[in-house]
Amino acid sequence: MKKVKWLGVAFAILVSLIATNTVQAAQEVNSVQVIDDEVGDDESLVEPWVKPTFFQLQYDYTLDLKVREQEKLYVTDIKPENANDQSIRWESSNDDVATVDMNGLVKAIMPGKATIKASFNDNPSVFRTAEVTVSGRKVSIDEREDPVLNIGDIKDLVLAGADDVKDSEIIWTSSNNKVVSIIYGGHTAAVKAVGKGTATITVRLSTGEEASIKVTVKAPVLAKTIKLNKSTATVRKGNKIKLKATVGDKNTTDKTVRWSSSNKKIATVDSKGTVTAKAKGTVTITAKTTNNKVAKVKIRVPYEKTLKAGDWTAGKSIPAGRYEITTTSNSGNLRIYRKGKRIVNVKIGTSTKGSTVKSYTTTLKAGDKIKVLSMQKAVFIKK
Repeated sequence: MKKVKWLGVAFAILVSLIATNTVQAAQEVNSVQVIDDEVGDDESLVEPWVKPTFFQLQYDYTLDLKVREQEKLYVTDIKPENANDQSIRWESSNDDVATVDMNGLVKAIMPGKATIKASFNDNPSVFRTAEVTVSGRKVSIDEREDPVLNIGDIKDLVLAGADDVKDSEIIWTSSNNKVVSIIYGGHTAAVKAVGKGTATITVRLSTGEEASIKVTVKAPVLAKTIKLNKSTATVRKGNKIKLKATVGDKNTTDKTVRWSSSNKKIATVDSKGTVTAKAKGTVTITAKTTNNKVAKVKIRVPYEKTLKAGDWTAGKSIPAGRYEITTTSNSGNLRIYRKGKRIVNVKIGTSTKGSTVKSYTTTLKAGDKIKVLSMQKAVFIKK
């Protein structure tokens, strides 16, 4: 007689008895294995299915990880050794803190605690657990002390201890946007003081770690006075002059100055007080504080006329008036005749050497004859 071992769950066997006492398998549906030719009458036809009843986990059932670290848990000492199905099912009590895959690989997600459970698929009542503790990074805001700002101030706050984190994983919040607002975030955040009071600025990572800092915003001390370093100035067309404003005293916290020009076609002024002359004329440059304290300077852009080498007549070639005469080219002579008599004979150049001067001032009357000799051009600047 043949001995048959049952290895599957669903199969059918057609057994026929033959005179030689042989058992013949007519059909095998899942898994039948012939393992012996001769079996005594007292032996069982089918071996029983063996379930697992015991196993161990490594790490003494505890595991300490930092965020984004991972560790593999191993199952050991499975009993009985001949258990048919020794596969393990892995579960986490809190996937937000730690996950585990089908091979026992644990990944730390965010700070907290989770229980990893391992059990037999074939015998779920037999299980072991490992307690996982996930600790976060020690993050901080890189400030020695809580900032104190004035309304309107903008300050950078730097996150420390999270170099491996992307900007998109960092979120900054303010406890009171009416006091301090967030302009932008990332590893360095910019905050703006909006109103008087205090606000807590908190930075939180997507993995749960966070840090906070208190920001105090004071009401500004406004300026009582504003003064400029000039009251009047003459600026030639195309040239620039820098104006300097003195705002309030040492106790003034809001030293904001807004600059403006009464006629931008004549002269413009930028946010730093630099005036650029554009065209002949007179213009008023105004400096104003936040609380409307005002200082003014009058800028004159003089009339200019360039005469090339040759003969010219005052009143026709150039208006009569008092002029400062210079040159931007090589040196040469300037002669002026009035009613046939020479009244000016001077050598003008870009540097002083011998009798050469850089500029000469005189008054032209209508009918005066002007001779520009040697130099390519003479520049007449009206006083």
